[in-house]
Amino acid sequence: MHAPLVSVILPVYNGERMVAESIHSVLQQDYRPAELIVIDDGSTDGTAGIAAAFADRVRYYYQPHSGAAAARNFGIRQAKGEYIAFIDADDLWPPGKLRFQMRCFEARPAIEIVQGLIRRIKIPDLVQGRLTGADIDFPFLYTNLGAMLVRRAVFDELGYLDEGLQFNEDTDFWLRAREAGIRIVIQRKVSLIYRIHGHNLTTGENLKTMKFFPVLQRSIHRRRSSPGSIQRLARLPFLSALPGSAPDQDTPASEKSQPLVSVILCIGGHQAEAPSALESIRRQDYPRTELLIVGPNCRDLDGPGLDDFERIEWIEHPSQEGAAQLNAAIKKCTGELVAFLMGDGQWTSGKIKSQLAYLLEHPAHDYVVGRTRQILEPGTPYSIQQIDGLHLRKNLRDQLGSLMVRRSALQRVGEFRLGLHGMEETDWFLRAQDCGLSKGTLPAVLLYQFLQPDAPAEETEVMKSALLQTIRASVHRKRMGGE
Repeated sequence: MHAPLVSVILPVYNGERMVAESIHSVLQQDYRPAELIVIDDGSTDGTAGIAAAFADRVRYYYQPHSGAAAARNFGIRQAKGEYIAFIDADDLWPPGKLRFQMRCFEARPAIEIVQGLIRRIKIPDLVQGRLTGADIDFPFLYTNLGAMLVRRAVFDELGYLDEGLQFNEDTDFWLRAREAGIRIVIQRKVSLIYRIHGHNLTTGENLKTMKFFPVLQRSIHRRRSSPGSIQRLARLPFLSALPGSAPDQDTPASEKSQPLVSVILCIGGHQAEAPSALESIRRQDYPRTELLIVGPNCRDLDGPGLDDFERIEWIEHPSQEGAAQLNAAIKKCTGELVAFLMGDGQWTSGKIKSQLAYLLEHPAHDYVVGRTRQILEPGTPYSIQQIDGLHLRKNLRDQLGSLMVRRSALQRVGEFRLGLHGMEETDWFLRAQDCGLSKGTLPAVLLYQFLQPDAPAEETEVMKSALLQTIRASVHRKRMGGE
């Protein structure tokens, strides 16, 4: 039985700066068969020459400048596939996008549109000839055509994109599909990387100038005026796993060869907040992780949703001290890389993948950290000790929950020191620096720390004393090393 053809449509207008990378992200997809159709919407720069370099793998068409919707419609008319996908000239597809979305259609033949999540990255500049960027928020759901995969028959039923709309033609298409009862499913995987670079079509625009509200008003009018129409759109189903799929079925061979990451969830004194921390680990969507949960009554976190981990171990530890719990868990790690999360923290989506990619690209670096954002509940009365402790930790920069470290480097630094009253993390980073470990830093927020009003507060003076102790120890090590 032959797999169905997917037609990928890429409209471009003066996109010479980024279109090659967009094309590459499509051609590197591991689903076959697929055809890529590039519609040059009247470009006056070097776009045509760049497309010509892919002549044997791309179907290229030129039209006078008519707008993105018209270019996409032109592409649909040229498409030969049973399924239609879109990508803009400044966006990227993550590896496996087509394979994962086509698997949804295979598992649920009645589906007509699969919609994935979008991740935005901000591109500051060209670095050594290659575009780089950093995540700026969580993956999110929005009506961007680049995150969808659509059966060709849907366009036959609904009609093509509205060429009278300069913006939001994708939102208009989505709303018309919803009103018509088209069967749509949401897949909890990033299927589009949206690059913000200062020259996007929507740069400087807002909802009003992009005519967003008239698009919504048209949808409301259609629903009110059409007899028997859907007055209120039903909630869409989320597809988190395919029925009857074993874990290995969604894991390509390239992922199986990726390094194992040991994730240590240290409950500490945060039993109430630990389930949220665990959920942020489970959402990471990296296939090769082992989970070690350490702390008193840690088996209370046992439950559904933990089958995705290669291995899971609960380490009952009577001590409430975080350093003792961390040391007990580290001894059980088998992964090449180790990441930590305390019970009062939550990881941002993609934390593991972004840090893993960094360490694979920079083999000389021993560990990598990201930014931390501390969260207070508005209107909640916090004690003076809690606020003082928060400000003290905020000034210490690196947080353990934002760290990913090679296990070999972790062993070089040694165990976490006991009795430091909340400064064991700072002590570890100082010792890592004194050992000569090489550090990398990602600009993205990777960790959220939530301060609960009823959480026990360390005495600020005790914390300051412990901090001074760690700094003195670091100075002493430096002096001894220089002698």
